[in-house]
Formats: sequence, C-alpha cells, structure tokens
Amino acid sequence: MEESSRELDVHCRLILVLYFFNLQGFLFAQLLGGVVGAGLVYTNYLHAIDIVEGGRHIRTLNTAGLFATYAVGSPHPRSAGI
Repeated sequence: MEESSRELDVHCRLILVLYFFNLQGFLFAQLLGGVVGAGLVYTNYLHAIDIVEGGRHIRTLNTAGLFATYAVGSPHPRSAGI
C-alpha cells in the first residue's frame, strides 16, 4: 500500500511540475504577444502620434488610449493629473 502511495505522489508531482511549466510558457507567450502587438500599433500609427503629440520626440498622455485600457467611469490619466 505504501509503494502505490509513493507512485501516486510521484505522478501527481510530475503533473504539477508539467502544469507549472506549461503555465509559465502560456504567460510568457501572452506577455510577448502584448509587447509585439503594442510595437506594431506604435509603428503603424507613428506618424499620426507625432502629429497629435506635437513633434517627433515629444510624448505626452494624449495618445495613451492607444496602448492602455481604462475601466468605464474611471478618469483618463491626463484628466486625473497622473
């Protein structure tokens, strides 16, 4: 009985370790996808962002809505003074 308990313990640990590494890979893929997506949006709208912001190397919070999601009813960072 003790031997089968050890086998079950080893299998459960193996499943948990594999799940943990799979979860890490998934989280990394989500993060990488978000960064790549933001880079593509920035590259695609670079000229328009320059026009709205007022120059090539000027960045304010005027275009922050392109790269962030705000909850309904929450103030925009620019109007909140952040």
